[in-house]
Amino acid sequence: MGHPYSDHIQKFVTGKTITGIRQDAMANVWIIFTNGEKIQIYHNKLAKHPDLSMICTPYQADGTIKQSLDIMAGK
Repeated sequence: MGHPYSDHIQKFVTGKTITGIRQDAMANVWIIFTNGEKIQIYHNKLAKHPDLSMICTPYQADGTIKQSLDIMAGK
């Protein structure tokens, strides 16, 4: 997928309605949308990207990571 960037995440969340926000045992935050998709937000723990303080990973309704190309294509 590569590292998501601001435009990528904005496009993923645009037009979605949030049904819940949860935090897991690892302090990751999950935002769940009405269409079953979700986004995971976690603090950067990767030494190779010290300039990033948070990383967001978008997931499809089936739990697989939603790829950058799918998001940018509006799928």
